[in-house]
Amino acid sequence: MKIYTGIVLKHFAPYRHKVSLLDRSLGHITGILTYERLSAGAVLSYAIKASRGHYFIKDVEFIDMPLRLASQDMLFLHHVLELCYHFIPEGAHAERVYDLIIFIFNQTVITNKQKRLFLCLLYVLLGLYAQDEFFYNTYMYELEQQPLHDMIDRDIDINIEKNISRWLYQCISMHIDVQKLKTIHFLDEI
Repeated sequence: MKIYTGIVLKHFAPYRHKVSLLDRSLGHITGILTYERLSAGAVLSYAIKASRGHYFIKDVEFIDMPLRLASQDMLFLHHVLELCYHFIPEGAHAERVYDLIIFIFNQTVITNKQKRLFLCLLYVLLGLYAQDEFFYNTYMYELEQQPLHDMIDRDIDINIEKNISRWLYQCISMHIDVQKLKTIHFLDEI
């Protein structure tokens, strides 16, 4: 039986067993599982039994929990998970997004600059773009092409940093489902 790995994006209250996952190979899926003590952000391994369009998740093993990130900035963690839940369509593959989230989970300290860079790349991977051509400069194109670990510690000009902040706001404010986001005020903090 094939073993999958995924990140818990959301629980569906009051349905304790229904969960939304970002699976590394299957993408965004919703499934039913019997393991009850999970929270958003948990990284799991599991087997899947598909039946009549439903995923039944079994043999769940807890791999990791982003406790360091949660203790540093719970709102950032929930903002990232919420973005993935709302902007990755069910069944859409998102291996690069999965890898990006695991990368950020493994960081020891994350500065506001790094959070902005991470969100910038996440937005690009989710297909969120600003319409204003002013934001598309060499640095923004480079950010899209380079691995995050190469970009995250690089010094950036304060003007570029301000442009990234404005770009994040413009990207998210243009999206039709922006009113569904409970953590949108996170952008005010960074």
